[in-house]
Amino acid sequence: MIKNNSLFLKRLSEKYNDLVTRTCINDLFEIRAFLDELSPSKKTHYDKLDETFDPIVNLVGRKLDELGFINGNVEKNNEKPDVQLMLAFYGELDCFSYSEFYSELNENCAVHHASAFGRVHALKCEMDLFFQSNSISKE
Repeated sequence: MIKNNSLFLKRLSEKYNDLVTRTCINDLFEIRAFLDELSPSKKTHYDKLDETFDPIVNLVGRKLDELGFINGNVEKNNEKPDVQLMLAFYGELDCFSYSEFYSELNENCAVHHASAFGRVHALKCEMDLFFQSNSISKE
């Protein structure tokens, strides 16, 4: 079932266009595959969040650098569709907090105490929704 009211989907789809290169799309698929390799904690209340999300943030940061991101140079970054899409993704790494996919897990805690597993699950589902909704396939 496609959940078209996803804020993640809306924000990334606003930045996705014909100017985004296959390199950037492949980077997103690489990040998605990396998420599958993780073994995040199912305990709530911040258990192993840093151990789970630091590698994700570092990978996205490396991809931004490879795409030509220049820290503090908004004008130049705005000229690069790949950077814009990856920045939109980077800004949505906490999508679990509003994702309908998180609610599927029925964790008995406040959203800000979500498990690393719940957060990663929501992020993976949101990425899959983005690919599906924009008819983007892996090469």
